[in-house]
Amino acid sequence: MATTLPTVKDVPWRSSYEVGRGVGWVSGRVRPTALNPFTRTGVVSKTHTRHLWVSSKKDFERLVGYHADASWRFGSLGVTGLTSVSPTIKYNDLTCSLVVTHETVDTTFGTKPDYSLTKASAHDAATLSDSEFSDKYGDHFVSGCKRRSFFTAVYVCNAKTTHSLNDFLVVAKTNLPLPLSAGFSNQFHSMATEHSVSVTVSVTMGETRAPSSKAPSVHSIKSVDACHAWYNKWKVGSPITAELTHYSTLESCALSPTMRVSAERYARIQTLFGCVRSLADSYDLLRLTSKAPILHDACVFCTMMDTVRVQDLYPEPLSGEKDLLTKYETKYRAFDSSFSKLMTQAEGVREGQTGKAAVSGETEEGAGVGVHHGDVEFGFGKNWIYE
Repeated sequence: MATTLPTVKDVPWRSSYEVGRGVGWVSGRVRPTALNPFTRTGVVSKTHTRHLWVSSKKDFERLVGYHADASWRFGSLGVTGLTSVSPTIKYNDLTCSLVVTHETVDTTFGTKPDYSLTKASAHDAATLSDSEFSDKYGDHFVSGCKRRSFFTAVYVCNAKTTHSLNDFLVVAKTNLPLPLSAGFSNQFHSMATEHSVSVTVSVTMGETRAPSSKAPSVHSIKSVDACHAWYNKWKVGSPITAELTHYSTLESCALSPTMRVSAERYARIQTLFGCVRSLADSYDLLRLTSKAPILHDACVFCTMMDTVRVQDLYPEPLSGEKDLLTKYETKYRAFDSSFSKLMTQAEGVREGQTGKAAVSGETEEGAGVGVHHGDVEFGFGKNWIYE
């Protein structure tokens, strides 16, 4: 009666992760690092530039993704799209928007270095029991990550008549070179001038790491090029996937990947802690939109579960004894349905607010640069034009 943990596994990145830190495979708890510093090299990345013209409500709904299918969600992160860009997108009889994104995503974690335990953790590995070592350092460590970086430009085009806007759209869609490519800005500017179309631009980008300089200001079509070049020089991106490696893969660590628990019970324990993490994530969102009393109870429950040792749930209860695992499962179910309803309400409120702001054009005029440090800005679906 035993269960073997995976020695290497890719999982979605969590905000609490840090390369080198330990992680409890089931609990998800982040622990101090047991390793000497290391660096992954040889990371392979893939780059795309995509664009979409938004000139109707249907285009906008596809883009934002609130009414689109799941293909608009980026990977397994499930983050709703364009949450920070959508207020700048406008369209009506005299206005349309061109949304362009340049994205770089790591496709590999790079070459594995020679991981080694610190002097202190090597001593612990030799003297502590498996459960004691796991409690202190986790059973896996974050051995690498894949990153995603993005640069998004929104060009809002305003014409004096519907006829001139339609003519401009036909010519632009047919004759413009690839967005952000050489010659794009000059031709876009000339084309807009020829059709008496004024263009304002706003830019949003992923995480950058410039030593002192700030991103160049964006005030016209042509100024986007300098800002894009600056972004390409200093982009670092945000982690989207973590690689977790079990300590047993290190020659200096004898931690066993085999747990003395049945596969069925282990699956229940894993499901419980996964649900608790989801509940905690939901709480962080809902506390901003709701004051329901159940939020406090859920917070207390999640805090309590953070102190539960996974190993204490392994043993099957003896006849007549209460099962701790069943007890915690029952407590979780008390929150599950209530939180689902609250989440549905929260999504409805957010969708209504975003849709109102963007569709009615209730946004400030002007252009500027915004830097987004979140996990994912937006995903890409079948309606984008791929280059």
